[in-house]
Amino acid sequence: MKPFELGITALNREKVKVLRKNRKSSLICAKYNRTYDRIIQKYKEIDREKTYAKFNRTDNF
Repeated sequence: MKPFELGITALNREKVKVLRKNRKSSLICAKYNRTYDRIIQKYKEIDREKTYAKFNRTDNF
């Protein structure tokens, strides 16, 4: 193995340690992130509708 690859495996090992330590918190985060994403998506759609409504007016100026 090249030193570079060794470095990568060492990094991965550290990541795994951190992930194991943070598993519970990351699961909680994932749960909230999903909810958060859904909320953001909803607001984006609402915003899109508002913008279209704003720009698609058929007012005669």
